[in-house]
Amino acid sequence: MRLPTSGVVMSQYYAILTEVGLAKLAQAEADGQKLQLVDFAVGDGGGDYVAPESSWTALTHEVWRGTLNRVYVSETDEQVFTIEGVVPREVGGWYIREFGALDSDGDLIVIAAVPERFKPAEGDGANLDQHIRVLVRYSNADAVSVNDTPDTILARKDYVDAADSQLMEAIAQHRDSAAPHSGHARISENLADLTSTEAARDNLGLKDAATRAVGKLVGELPAYEDNGDGGPVLDVPSLKVNGHSLVPERGIPGTVSEWTGDFLPDGALWCDGRTVSRTEYDRLFNIVGTKFGEGNGETTFNVPDRRNRVAVGAGDQYEVGDKGGNDQRDHSHPNNLSVSGHPLRLGQMPSHDHESARDLPWVNRDRGSGPRRSGRDDSTSFTSRTEQAVMSSSRGGSESHMHGLTGGIQNTTVDVRQPYEATNFIIWY
Repeated sequence: MRLPTSGVVMSQYYAILTEVGLAKLAQAEADGQKLQLVDFAVGDGGGDYVAPESSWTALTHEVWRGTLNRVYVSETDEQVFTIEGVVPREVGGWYIREFGALDSDGDLIVIAAVPERFKPAEGDGANLDQHIRVLVRYSNADAVSVNDTPDTILARKDYVDAADSQLMEAIAQHRDSAAPHSGHARISENLADLTSTEAARDNLGLKDAATRAVGKLVGELPAYEDNGDGGPVLDVPSLKVNGHSLVPERGIPGTVSEWTGDFLPDGALWCDGRTVSRTEYDRLFNIVGTKFGEGNGETTFNVPDRRNRVAVGAGDQYEVGDKGGNDQRDHSHPNNLSVSGHPLRLGQMPSHDHESARDLPWVNRDRGSGPRRSGRDDSTSFTSRTEQAVMSSSRGGSESHMHGLTGGIQNTTVDVRQPYEATNFIIWY
């Protein structure tokens, strides 16, 4: 049996700090830090008992290395810290006679001689986790800690399996119990086991409205009046909670709506013929497809364009997406002529008669057979009367003549739309 070279007789099994470990602990204390232990290693001592010395920097014969479970200060002695490691059942086939704890740099900080034990390998018939606990004395044991997870504790698999089985059994029993908790309402009773349903309603602040029948159609929700009683049927679209309408603010995808706002509501696009993504607006694309435009033919499509247009119901003459008509048309008036004046000559006038009548007086003088006096005819008698004379004339030669014409076509643009009032149109996606 080998003994420590210091000549000091020690216990057969012990743990000491190596010289490297002492130096690193002193430096950590000076820096106000803690020395973190990360891994541990076990060895078989080369087949014999070992007597570790502080000058050692490695185990005599290391057989396996793993992560430490935890490092903690003893509850009964503040100058003793405990190092715990677990060798899992999956490894083995060798003896454990020596133990070492290493820091994050891989330096050996603690070396220990431990009681000899055989660690069987999995399949040897004794599959067990091997727990190793080493106590180390140091003046300031609190200066040592384990890696970054000091709260990690490993448990044996058989222990965990047994605990898990017990827990699942307890849960099953609890679930299957008719009344696992005394004084609690049971689901199977559907609140029928309440001592007083009326008292329960009062405790919940429910009034008469809670007992009113509620229909399945819009407008069949009973009102809740200020006094807590049920009231008449409500107009559901106008119902609000905290100022917000209960009616969904988004329309059904593919629905075109009139919109008087100058901003887009959430979930809608302007009906302006724009090109949009088929994947981003997939619900809308699955409804309208390419009826209003194919976009780039692969990844985009077009929405309807209702700008300056009037909607027409689709049917036998029109399909969804058809376009036509005009808001203005050109209107023409052909053969718009004017006749210029032309004075007629006498020969160009048509033949016609002019007639006139007038009275013509005349006198009949009758001379007698008596003697005549000088300068006077005493034997003459007079008789007078009036006769009418008719005069006529025919003038005009009916010769041909011409009139000058001024002609042309008048073109006017007219609005053919019915009386209208403009609004915006949006389509929901």
